[in-house]
Amino acid sequence: MKETLSGFSQEAQKEAERRNEKIIEDFIERAEALFGDKVEEKLSSFKDPGAQYAFRHAQTGYCRYGDSESKDDAIEIILSRISENNDHAINVIFDEAIERSAKINSRHADILTIIFAAFRISYGHINNIAALNSYISMVEKLSSTLPARNSDMSILSMNGLIEVMPNTQHWVSFERMLLNEYWGLFIKGFSVSEIEADFDFNDRDLIIPCLRDASKLQPNHVKRQGWRNKLTSRGRSEVYADELCAKMDSFLMSEEEISRLLDDKWPMLSRLRGAISDEMSSFRYSTVTSVGSIIAYVRAKRSGFQLGEDVRRYIDL
Repeated sequence: MKETLSGFSQEAQKEAERRNEKIIEDFIERAEALFGDKVEEKLSSFKDPGAQYAFRHAQTGYCRYGDSESKDDAIEIILSRISENNDHAINVIFDEAIERSAKINSRHADILTIIFAAFRISYGHINNIAALNSYISMVEKLSSTLPARNSDMSILSMNGLIEVMPNTQHWVSFERMLLNEYWGLFIKGFSVSEIEADFDFNDRDLIIPCLRDASKLQPNHVKRQGWRNKLTSRGRSEVYADELCAKMDSFLMSEEEISRLLDDKWPMLSRLRGAISDEMSSFRYSTVTSVGSIIAYVRAKRSGFQLGEDVRRYIDL
């Protein structure tokens, strides 16, 4: 038995050494691809004990658990940390994210990311149907992990990546979120005759061909408030702006219509809808912490979706 246990120990040691070499190789390869000729200059920040400490945790986590996706997440977080001249408080949060990313597996990271991607982050650069479809496709891909088990949520909470507040429902439906964030992308369109009694055509540059039906028209802004601000900035009265926005709302797709659209193109989203409506699941009442946001942001970015905002926006100090 002693010989057997000793053999197991040696095998485990060899595997840990192999994994350690792998994370170092992958880190160097990714750093060279990201920084190019400036790689040595950027990596000089590893003189900082904090950066060394964070990297050691990434190594330890991968050597221990061997999850390649978590390894790649940790590498991206480390590279983000050394890419910017962050202040001490920001670096502390990045270091925590590196350490925690090594303690969760890919399933946990995907569940964390879907909470972040679907209900916290605002993608300001989504201004056309193709970009919106790309975003929804990312959310659907992540939804394949659902439903979340109680153990999944417990691990995320235990590692300080989410906060569960059972007395407060934080979320509306995914369809309502889409309408709130991307109002102009769900206008079905209108004809000139349908708005001529309400619209001052001196503002005709504020309408464009409808993105969903080129034979019709729509407001030229993704967000309702953004379009309203354009009206008032021209000296239009608050009453006029409110009435005109209400008129535009009458041409919006309903939540039911959006649901049918989603179900036709992205059937896996039904899992997200089910998770949100489950009164017994803590998934419904969870919000992502600052540390969790860094991990989720990196995972979303690694999924191929182009993120247009700095992750530091989602760090609460």
